[in-house]
Amino acid sequence: MFNKIYQIAKYTYIDNLKRRNFIILLLYIFIVLGSGFLFSMLSPAQEIRIILDLGTAAIEMFAFLSCTFISVRLILQEMEEKTVYLILSRPVTRTEYLLGRYFGILSVMLVYIVIMNSALVLMLLAKGWSWNAYMLAIAVTVFMKVVIISAFSILLSLVSTSAASSFISIFFLWVLGHFSEELKYINYLLKQSGVKITPVIKAVYYIIPNFSMFNFKDLFQVKHSFTGELFWISSYAVLYAAVVIMLSIFIFNKKEL
Repeated sequence: MFNKIYQIAKYTYIDNLKRRNFIILLLYIFIVLGSGFLFSMLSPAQEIRIILDLGTAAIEMFAFLSCTFISVRLILQEMEEKTVYLILSRPVTRTEYLLGRYFGILSVMLVYIVIMNSALVLMLLAKGWSWNAYMLAIAVTVFMKVVIISAFSILLSLVSTSAASSFISIFFLWVLGHFSEELKYINYLLKQSGVKITPVIKAVYYIIPNFSMFNFKDLFQVKHSFTGELFWISSYAVLYAAVVIMLSIFIFNKKEL
């Protein structure tokens, strides 16, 4: 079983590296280099801070777009074009296929994030920035977001009827996940006002992933240990994604292709 999952993941990884997805990386590097020249007139501290904020935000944006596009294209397109039969006609179960695709997507995204994060670090070092371990934490938390959103992309690809509906659903999930704490506050205000819709908002708060807890870039200048906190939010991401993937496997095994 594990060998079949590995082979599918390996094929997914190699297949995506052969495509033109690396244009996204070139675009990101162009943005980082461009920001270095654009903000060169500012003071060194301001310049580094702006490049850092812009660079980390761009990493998240490109990582989200990349993993969503790859996930939807792989699953939904293969089912629509019936190419999934070529794999499932071999001694490969649907569970092995889905897990192989998922881990293959994560391996591709890991390479993307490492390259983008390295480009940002090199730019910051060229500007006189002193190394800070929070850059590793930022890279890890972005990847943990990808772990969750890739799982949801696969799930929504299985239940959606088109790529457009999948993209829209994933986008709204991404946005809601970053405003989950605001939903909690809205729920509190409505509850104080006696509005009965609060159980619905509370349910949405607990169901959607809480992406706001992954915003380590907001704590970049804080000088305290973050290892324990990083461990717990990574555990949250892995467990959340595991539940979503198990649900995807259940739906895929019941689905008529």
